[in-house]
Amino acid sequence: MKEFISFEDLENSIQTSAGQKFVCRERANAEYILQPTGYTALPGDVTFANGRVGALQIDGWMNIECFGATQGVDSTAEIQAAIDRAEFIYAIGYDYRYTQLTVPSSLKFIGAGKKKTRLRTTNLTDDKITVTAGGASSVMFADMEFGSIGTQTGGAYIRFDSATTQLQSPVVSGCNFISPYTDNLLSKRQLSLKLSGNYFVTYINAG
Repeated sequence: MKEFISFEDLENSIQTSAGQKFVCRERANAEYILQPTGYTALPGDVTFANGRVGALQIDGWMNIECFGATQGVDSTAEIQAAIDRAEFIYAIGYDYRYTQLTVPSSLKFIGAGKKKTRLRTTNLTDDKITVTAGGASSVMFADMEFGSIGTQTGGAYIRFDSATTQLQSPVVSGCNFISPYTDNLLSKRQLSLKLSGNYFVTYINAG
């Protein structure tokens, strides 16, 4: 397996042997396998200098930094890529930033602790994370803090968008929700929401 320290060095390399494996230390030791010519890159994959693609290996719980999420800068696209491609994702850093995210109802997203992992949004007026119905398992958010950069004036941190289809008992555990100016959790219909060990500055609203 070839090792690269930075993702930039990985991208700038020229690779030709299909099946060759690579690891990128900068991206939480993400692993890639060079695909045959003609393979179309997916979010999180690496495209080498000669146009060939290394497919990110999705296996079990995936660190969002494997998809390029970086602390202290907007990582909306990278976090969304992790959500779209992996059913189980986690974050261990302190300060990840985003605008809006759409989450399938089967996703499991955990942090390293509500005082250790923080998701902050720059979206101050609309819903921040929307959970869509359709999965067979329960969405879960655990062990992280939800906050904002600036003063919230509207929207919810997490909206369970289940107007027509019942979600499978969403779980929110060990999370902080920090904003006195917005709802924390919103649902379009009553649902069996499992809450444990959370801290809310404001309240839950079913509406």
